Amino acid sequence: MANHPTGGDSRGSAGRSLFWRLSWLVGVALLLAGTFLPWLYSGTNAKNSYQLAGAGQRRLALPSWAEAVLGGWPFLGPIWAVLAVLFLLGLRRTSAALSILLAAVIGLMAVAVIALTAGLAGTYVSGALSGPIVTTIGVLGIAMGAGAELIGRRSIRR
Repeated sequence: MANHPTGGDSRGSAGRSLFWRLSWLVGVALLLAGTFLPWLYSGTNAKNSYQLAGAGQRRLALPSWAEAVLGGWPFLGPIWAVLAVLFLLGLRRTSAALSILLAAVIGLMAVAVIALTAGLAGTYVSGALSGPIVTTIGVLGIAMGAGAELIGRRSIRR
């Protein structure tokens, strides 16, 4: 077995690195897919997160930070693409840190929708669990992958 310069087995660390990168990639795919699944039912019409964000901007009096989050919601796909490019360009820690921050905001939104719509069953508006749950699972995958990238890089520098 070849020893890695950091003291570990190079094949083991390469395998772990691949696992965590795949975790991040699958997490992003699930997160984005979840944003297109139903998050809310209005009558018989399913509303995805983008429709929900647009309605929230138009109909709610929101603080400026919430207005900014909802305004940026349609750009989730391009933002994740930029983070992937940063990773590929070698800015792995930057990409991982920004991934965790962005995933945390999206995860909070998903959990908030689940919590806020939990008591609406049987009314004209009701919560749909598929979108927020798939999105939250994606957030967890991103957190595992990006967190491992940050922790792994930190231990190598010691």
